[in-house]
Amino acid sequence: MHINYDIKKKVVVHGSRAKWRKDPGGMSESLYFDLVNGDKPVATQLMRLSKRALLPAEVLSGGKEMLVLEGDFQDERGDYPVGSYMRFPPGSKQEPYSDRGGLLFVKTWQFSPRDRAQVNIDAFSQAKKTRRSRPGVLVQQLYGDEREDVRIEHWDANHHVVVNQCNGLEVLVLSGDFFEPSTGYEKYSWVRMPPNQPLKVIVGDKGARVLIKEGHLVHAVPGRPAYQVST
Repeated sequence: MHINYDIKKKVVVHGSRAKWRKDPGGMSESLYFDLVNGDKPVATQLMRLSKRALLPAEVLSGGKEMLVLEGDFQDERGDYPVGSYMRFPPGSKQEPYSDRGGLLFVKTWQFSPRDRAQVNIDAFSQAKKTRRSRPGVLVQQLYGDEREDVRIEHWDANHHVVVNQCNGLEVLVLSGDFFEPSTGYEKYSWVRMPPNQPLKVIVGDKGARVLIKEGHLVHAVPGRPAYQVST
């Protein structure tokens, strides 16, 4: 099964309206934003854990990236409260569970095989910085390398925001809202922009806080080839 497989197409999913799927074992459910489902499932999803959820131990052969949005999450390394941003490189092992239940943003099998950077930071407490070229925007940097840039951006209310990019973009709304002519984006809405296509929006009256992942879509992952520029 594939969901929103073609990275050359813009995709919008509204988390408050989309269909969730029960995961095997009954202790979690998932909303897949995109999925390449094979022997090595490439996935971008929201995962909701029940109270006292105990998930199967696993070897993260393709790596895992996570942000705790609500509740809590634990593994054998310790506790991850709301705002925890984690990167577990390929080959990591994990025994995941949740005491109180939680909501997670999760990406799997989208790391470079050579990536060995393990990250565990409080995303929401990172320093907010301005960029001269982007008035009305504050940036909290979470991670960056030659393949990708991961950050939280705070957008001023009623501001016109443009995110120019050439290698693909994902945006998850953490709070507030913003609008395009064709649709509005509220909490837990997700948009994936194809390479070489900018995102242009107008922010709502309360501003917006968004998770942005940029630059990664042009790289090959299992079951999905690298993006090929049209000639």
